[in-house]
Amino acid sequence: MGKLRLIGTLCVAILVTAQCATVAQTSNPIKYIQHPKMDVGFDFSSEQKTMFVMADDWLCPDGLPITDIHWWGSYWIPPVAGGPYTIYSDMLPNAANGGISQFVIRIFDDVAANDPGNTLGFSHPGALLATYQFSGDANEQFYGKVVKQASPEIFENVYEYSVDLTNTQPGPFVQEKGKIYWLMVVATMDDRAKQWGWHEAIEHRNDYAVQGVWSSQGENWSWYIPCGGRDMSFALTVIPEPASLFALGAGVTCLAGFVIRKRRRSA
Repeated sequence: MGKLRLIGTLCVAILVTAQCATVAQTSNPIKYIQHPKMDVGFDFSSEQKTMFVMADDWLCPDGLPITDIHWWGSYWIPPVAGGPYTIYSDMLPNAANGGISQFVIRIFDDVAANDPGNTLGFSHPGALLATYQFSGDANEQFYGKVVKQASPEIFENVYEYSVDLTNTQPGPFVQEKGKIYWLMVVATMDDRAKQWGWHEAIEHRNDYAVQGVWSSQGENWSWYIPCGGRDMSFALTVIPEPASLFALGAGVTCLAGFVIRKRRRSA
């Protein structure tokens, strides 16, 4: 009876460890985040039909590969449907969500402000390092409401988006500790009567985000800093360090030792 109890305890421990390892793999820790600004934040156009795109930088703190990317954004309607496009959503009517057919995510190297070859006077994306394409709306979920005017009410609904890089080409993004990288998120929309924009962040970290004008001669953007300087909202998650999984295994070993010692003492 005692052996059966011991075997049962160890089986439960193994199942718990397996479950914890699964959670660790699917709920990866956040390595970097710039939270969405939910009090009168702007949304900057970053979609193909407007010819404007946004990019923001981050400093890699640990060198662990990025497995998931999260970001926040909103929809809005231009003053004249189908007319001149605006580059950010200041006091414009709310628009219902939907209409995104694809997101393209690009990661770039950094051109520092003091780089001898930098003629712009501020940091901006450099060489393209990775490109990811995702069909659909990237798991769009309602996040919250930003009221821009109380009466009559003008508001925007903010949505959260997420993509998993582990089953894509080129796979999780491998980076170097201490290096700066740039993230670009671009939507493709079928609905030409409204726009989509990347939502502004609360924090100002590293250098300001930049906006670029899409060139008809390929991916050649003319960079500038919009609206006096803003940062975009996004989060990056990573594969857990092996030490965390080792700790789970060590916990099971200690538990087994404790049960065995207890059994011997009671014998």
